[in-house]
Amino acid sequence: MLLNYDRNNPLIAVINASDVATNRQVERMVKAIQRQVTEHFRPAWGLQARLVFNVDPPKAMKVLIKDRATAEDEGYLGYHFVDGLPVTYVFAKDNIESSGEFRLRSHMRFSRCSRIRV
Repeated sequence: MLLNYDRNNPLIAVINASDVATNRQVERMVKAIQRQVTEHFRPAWGLQARLVFNVDPPKAMKVLIKDRATAEDEGYLGYHFVDGLPVTYVFAKDNIESSGEFRLRSHMRFSRCSRIRV
């Protein structure tokens, strides 16, 4: 549950389980988003987060990057699944087919950071 997470400085683990999004691409995105959170989001909103790549520490919120949505998730490019666990799924291959490129949108990270205070 959210009560087990550090609400003032959550740990967000970005895990790449995709064959089309390379580790190099995703790691660069994670570093860029960390910089954005630290330099822009934290000063404006007073909230911060620590992002890590391809490690799954306990009590970390998770962003899982997969190639495709399952049949029940078809049509979604990514979503926030909340069933007692803060997890975001991103579907890289579906995203590429929809927009022509794979992107980890920073608004997804910011929404993850801001939701912990609610």
